[in-house]
Amino acid sequence: MTLLALLTHPDAYRKAQAEVDAYYASRGSDGDSVIGYSDAKSLVYVQAAIREATRLWPPPAGLFSKQVPEGGDTLHGFRLPAGTEVGQSNYGIGRLPSLWGPDAAVFRPERWLEAGPDQLREMQTANDLIFSSGKYLCLGKPIAQMEMGKLFVEVRPGPKLILPWNGKRADLRRGGRKLLRRYNIAIANPPQPLKMRDPVTWLTTDFWIRFTRREK
Repeated sequence: MTLLALLTHPDAYRKAQAEVDAYYASRGSDGDSVIGYSDAKSLVYVQAAIREATRLWPPPAGLFSKQVPEGGDTLHGFRLPAGTEVGQSNYGIGRLPSLWGPDAAVFRPERWLEAGPDQLREMQTANDLIFSSGKYLCLGKPIAQMEMGKLFVEVRPGPKLILPWNGKRADLRRGGRKLLRRYNIAIANPPQPLKMRDPVTWLTTDFWIRFTRREK
């Protein structure tokens, strides 16, 4: 969904690509090395785009409810008896105007760069709820964050990739593996970019994209 958001918002796509270009330009002769996670986290616009996309399209589609413990509890002024199931809608939280502003439904990575320290901390805390929290925290959270941080800079495909629009095979490993640095990317079927279904977490299929080698 981060890639789809970038591909449907050209300004954001260009900013992310320019940030990746600037990173490798600063590396000089070391520009073909594999990016480390710490460096990937320094690409602030790319990180903001990932945060923004997961805010709008959180992977968990269910409520992931928890049970009120013995003795009951109070939540936002409401007294809840023991055994009450309480769930959260990550989709709803990610689109609250009171938290994200009047343009809460708009993909705008800049909001993560414009927020002050207190607001940013609140935004990050809300966004991290997609991994749950406390003893229910997703064990894969650090791996997922590392993968997402590196994906838009590095890509390691198999030896051959079948291009769906002509049936031919292309070797994307030749000339480097940098996704946004080496290639321009476009949606192959704009009227229906992908298909989604909801078996508790969102699953996507048929997301066809076109790679065009960039001239450097």
